[in-house]
Amino acid sequence: MEIENLIAVISILEGEYYDCIRDLWEKLNKKFGLYKVCVFKHPHMTFQGGIPKNGINTKNIFNDYFKNEKPFMIKVNNVKKFGNRVIYLSIEKTKRLSELNKKSNKFMKSICTNVVDLYEPDKWIPHITLALDDIPEKKFKEIFSYIKSKDIRFRLTARNLSLVKSKNLNDLKILRTISLVPGTKKQL
Repeated sequence: MEIENLIAVISILEGEYYDCIRDLWEKLNKKFGLYKVCVFKHPHMTFQGGIPKNGINTKNIFNDYFKNEKPFMIKVNNVKKFGNRVIYLSIEKTKRLSELNKKSNKFMKSICTNVVDLYEPDKWIPHITLALDDIPEKKFKEIFSYIKSKDIRFRLTARNLSLVKSKNLNDLKILRTISLVPGTKKQL
């Protein structure tokens, strides 16, 4: 699926974990020249994405669909890879995360012409991407070992869901963020 005009439901990391991943991205860029993952400057976990139908006000529908969601736990276990193209932090696939993925999938199918196949509930692997598509084949093992040596493991309570849109690979924007902090309905 082309990234052009893609929208997605994500949760953006916050606080020290946001800073930790951004710092690692910067180190990977300086040490190995990796930059593609940094195009969207916010470390995050994606629940589902798709190409929206024409004429739909996705921001308002997003608000209505997810307004009653509560914070959820993310437990980062270790570093893994998808082939030799992507290195990521593995997130434990809990019942709560699976429910949010299913809800995001249903939401996206209601407003999109098609959705991202790899994020369908039976295929979805929750993760935070660390390196994406620009890893030199000869350097893959070195880069993977470098990241693995950082032994990044943490638990955090995710307190947001965001709707993002890409006009192209270099132009990703947050359309709407909903705070999941109990008792508030703050929208950014």
